[in-house]
Amino acid sequence: MKEIIIIISILIIIFTGSIVTQKYLNRTSDLLVDDLEDIKNDLEKNNLDSEKLAKKSEDMYKKWEEINAKWSIIILHDEIDLIETSLTKMKAEIKSGEIK
Repeated sequence: MKEIIIIISILIIIFTGSIVTQKYLNRTSDLLVDDLEDIKNDLEKNNLDSEKLAKKSEDMYKKWEEINAKWSIIILHDEIDLIETSLTKMKAEIKSGEIK
């Protein structure tokens, strides 16, 4: 009987941890997507104030760096590297005025 209680307790901890982790990933990814949508909308409206776009991309990158520290514990590093590369490329293209 004691073993069953221990097994059930461990399963509850695992499931609870999974739910909390999934909610955190959803919440933080939504923050990043909102920032990307904001930048995309500015570009689509030809609102090409380069300083404003550079500031938005820099703010988003700083937010990403904070999120990345926690995501690296949870997500495969290959996937994080792809996000990192894309955000760095976007930030550089906005800063240099190459983004179309």
